[in-house]
Amino acid sequence: MNFTGSGNGDKAHQMTFHGDYTGQPTPLSWSWTFGDTTTDTGQTVNNRYSSAGTYTVTLTIKNGACQRSVSQQVTVP
Repeated sequence: MNFTGSGNGDKAHQMTFHGDYTGQPTPLSWSWTFGDTTTDTGQTVNNRYSSAGTYTVTLTIKNGACQRSVSQQVTVP
């Protein structure tokens, strides 16, 4: 399980994140925390930060009774 994040050059401080999971069964839910008190759900999400900086982003997936999380620091331009 992992995720990628990329900036959007058209909108200051906006990042797009995409989760990837190759295990079975397929995740029933994707939950994100962006390190700036905002959250979202879905495999691919956007977050607009209030300022540039380094944030810890966490993706949590649930597939049945199993739950897994991964965190990464991301640099927001």
